Amino acid sequence: MGNAQSSGDNEVYPTIVPKKKPSTPYNFFDMQHTADLPSPTRLRKESTHTSSARSHTSNSNKSVKDTANYFEMAAVTHEPSLPSKASSPRGTTPASSIKKSYTQSSSQLYQLTPTSSRSSSSKTINTQTEKKKPPSNVSDHLMIDGRIYSKSHASKNFMLPCDDDEADRLMTMHYILKAMFQWNFISPIHESFSSGEKLKVLDIGCGPGTWIMEMATEYPNSDFYGIDECSLFPTSIKPANAHFQIHDILKGPLPFEDEMFDFVYMRSMMIYLLPEELATLLSEIHRVMKPGAYLEVVDTNYTIRRAGPLSNSIINTELKQKMNPVGHVNTVESNTHHPIFTFLMMTQDHTLSFLGHFVDITQEHVAIPIGNWTGQQLDKLHTQNVKSFLSTIHLKERRLTTQEINEIIDECGRYNSYLDYFACYAKKPSRQDNLEQNTIDSINEFVQGFVDI
Repeated sequence: MGNAQSSGDNEVYPTIVPKKKPSTPYNFFDMQHTADLPSPTRLRKESTHTSSARSHTSNSNKSVKDTANYFEMAAVTHEPSLPSKASSPRGTTPASSIKKSYTQSSSQLYQLTPTSSRSSSSKTINTQTEKKKPPSNVSDHLMIDGRIYSKSHASKNFMLPCDDDEADRLMTMHYILKAMFQWNFISPIHESFSSGEKLKVLDIGCGPGTWIMEMATEYPNSDFYGIDECSLFPTSIKPANAHFQIHDILKGPLPFEDEMFDFVYMRSMMIYLLPEELATLLSEIHRVMKPGAYLEVVDTNYTIRRAGPLSNSIINTELKQKMNPVGHVNTVESNTHHPIFTFLMMTQDHTLSFLGHFVDITQEHVAIPIGNWTGQQLDKLHTQNVKSFLSTIHLKERRLTTQEINEIIDECGRYNSYLDYFACYAKKPSRQDNLEQNTIDSINEFVQGFVDI
C-alpha cells in the first residue's frame, strides 16, 4: 500500500518565489527582545490549485513573517554556518534541488533570536512550562514502557502516547512545519485577521495547543477553540481568547453551533480516520463553518520517498498496513497530492462526495529529509521527530525495535530519503457563490430543456 520506489521518486520539484511578509502582530511567545532577520530565502514548494465551478479562483496571499519566536529555537543548538560548496557543473539533480532549498529554509533557524511582542500585553506568559499532571482518572489510561496511552485506543491497530513527551514531539513538529510552510496557515484569510475583524477559529485535534496559543496571541481580537480527546493542552496559563475542551471527534458531532466558525484547522489527524469517518467529520466541519469560511488540513502520508529496501519493507508496507484500519486501502496516495486533496476532488458516491460542499480547493506541498543527509539543523530535528514517532507508536502485534529504527534512519541518510507534507485548504461556498451557481444551473436546465424539445 503506497510503497515508495526510489526509482519513481526522482522528480524535480519547482521552486517558487517567497511571498510578501504579512503586517501582523508578533507571536504570543515573542516577549523578550527584537532582532531584525534577513529577507526570507527561497523555499521549494509545489502548489496545486483546483477551483469548482461554484466559485471563482482565489489565490492565497499568505506571507512570510519577519520574526520568529523564542520557542522555535528551544530545541535547536546553535551551530556555525556550514561552508558553502561549489555548484556541480553537471547541473541540478533532484537530491541537490531538495538539499539546496532545504538548506536555505533551515538556515533561518540558525539566525533566530528571541523577539518582542507588539501587543499591549505587559506580562510574559510561558505556556510551554505548564506541564500536564498524570491523568486524574487512571482507569482511562494505560502505562506501557513508561509512556501513557489512552485506554480508548486499546482496540485500535495502533496507539500514540498521551503524555508530556508526546506534547514536546508535537510542539517540535509544529515549528518544523511552520518553518517549511512559512507561516501558521496557508489559507487566504490574512486580510481578515489583520483587519482586526473578530473571527472564530477551530483547531480539531489541537494536541498541546501550540498552534492555538500562537494564533490567539497573534490575533487578540479573534477567538480560538481547540478540541482533542487527550488533554495535553494548557488549562490555566493561556490567552483569554484561547479555549480548549476534551472531545472525541469519532464519538459524536462537533460540540458547536451551526455556522459558528470563520476558519477550521486540522493537522496530523488523517491517520485516525476511515473514509466513512472522514466523510462524517467533513460533514460536521461543513455544518459549523460560516458561508465563505475556510477549512485547512495539514498532514503527511507517512510514506518514505526514495526509500531503501528496509524502509520500504518495514515503514511503507508493514507499518502502514498495521496503522491503517482493517479494510482501509488507500488507492489515491501519491507524492504530489495528499489523500484529503484527492478525496475532496474525487467524484464518489453521495456519502463521500464533497464537491458540492467545498470549492477553491488548493494544496501546497513540501518535502522534508530524513537521515541528516542535508547536514542542516532542521533536518536533524525532523529526523529526531521521526525516530520518536517510530519508537513510541504502539502496534497491536509488535513494536519496532531500537535497532530497526536506527537502521532505517541510517538507510534514509544513504538514500537521501524524505517525507512529503501537504497543506490543503478549501472554502465553504458563500451565499453569493450559491446564488451564482443556482443561476448557472437554471441556465443549464433551460438550455438542456430547449435542446430536448
